[in-house]
Amino acid sequence: MTKGLDGRIAIAWLMGSDDDPVIVHLREKGVSVIDLRLENGTMYKDTIGTKDRHPGPMTHHDFYVKIWNFMTDKGWNNNTSK
Repeated sequence: MTKGLDGRIAIAWLMGSDDDPVIVHLREKGVSVIDLRLENGTMYKDTIGTKDRHPGPMTHHDFYVKIWNFMTDKGWNNNTSK
């Protein structure tokens, strides 16, 4: 899946168990996985309106922080690679 690509690939993992077979397989193949699962297992339903069940700004911020930390740990946010 990632062979021959000129770039960095990371999979955003939003939900599932630690032994999810897809995540296990990707990691075995050396694909980076960003664990975006939230501690309580659900996303904030903090959007405007009572019928919208999509993640809102607080969830997006949590995702941003986790992605930024992942990229920083990998050295990806300063155009270098570890």
